[in-house]
Amino acid sequence: MSMADPSIIAGTGAALVRGAFSEALTRRGLAVPSALAQVLGRLRIRTATQLVSYALSFPSALQEALGWSQQEVERAGRHLAKTLKLSPQDLDEFTEPGGVDVDGYLGRTAGELNSDDKRAPSE
Repeated sequence: MSMADPSIIAGTGAALVRGAFSEALTRRGLAVPSALAQVLGRLRIRTATQLVSYALSFPSALQEALGWSQQEVERAGRHLAKTLKLSPQDLDEFTEPGGVDVDGYLGRTAGELNSDDKRAPSE
């Protein structure tokens, strides 16, 4: 695990509140409430920067999975980006066209992405 991109781990003990990931940056990684860790695991979001990327680039995937509004997801993503001290250039990678490889994600709901987890591995 690189602290430049901490792994997501369950266990802040905090309740998940709409519009906030309730995260805590620790030596072990980015600790989030267990309920959020479960959702992120189903979406295959494993690191802090992946979570920022989803929140800012694909808010509808998290919106559906969490039952939040798009604005709440984006607010939580921006707050996490500040916590991680991501630069504006880092954020541009998530929000500008061509900055994120979206093949296989566009037009898919969180439910469709979750169903991928139930498929047998092809390896």
